[in-house]
Amino acid sequence: VTTKALALADTFNQDLTMTTAAVGQLMRTGLADSADEAFDIITTGLGTSADKAGDFLETLNEYSTQWRRVGLDGQTATGLIAQGLAHGAKDADQVGDAIGQFGEIALAGGSSVDTAFKSIGLNSATMAKMIGQGGDSAQQALQMTTDALRGTTNEQVKLNAAGTLFGDPGKIMGDALFALDPAGAAAAAGMDKAAGSTDRLVKTAGGSAAASLEEFKRKAMQQLGEAA
Repeated sequence: VTTKALALADTFNQDLTMTTAAVGQLMRTGLADSADEAFDIITTGLGTSADKAGDFLETLNEYSTQWRRVGLDGQTATGLIAQGLAHGAKDADQVGDAIGQFGEIALAGGSSVDTAFKSIGLNSATMAKMIGQGGDSAQQALQMTTDALRGTTNEQVKLNAAGTLFGDPGKIMGDALFALDPAGAAAAAGMDKAAGSTDRLVKTAGGSAAASLEEFKRKAMQQLGEAA
């Protein structure tokens, strides 16, 4: 695990602490089933537009628990970020925030939420129930909502609904929000081929990662010796 973290951090010029924190967060929130899967998600994600603004790891750490509410796994969430950034979103944080706010707003409900869902042909009670069930059901609610927004021809209605259902990010993301497509997100960003990507990176990084690991070990032993 340490070798993978060092290789990833060195290759993509990322902070080692932030890298390992993102791995842990993906695992704690269930967006990745293992450390290996979490590393592969991050390695592949850093090679896509998901890190265009340099805030991909920070976004994983901040929003993973909110993405869990709408049934996303790490690959789909990363793919959605890449989709949003490819269509003009400001940064990963903006896309992550929009998805997180959708889950909260749809569950909270209210008259404005009822009206927004109705304006794009959906029922707010149904959406809230689906999100409340979590998992695939929650992700389907997000899918239905983004599909409905794309299918709304009245631009004013579309923009008003997006602003209500996705919070402040939905008011300014425009086409970047409408491009979000959970069903195709992972494949579109190459996340369906992420498995083993960090192992391949370690082999490519080779000597530098191994040297960094040995230096880390030497420093640790020296500090332990001084403490004794």
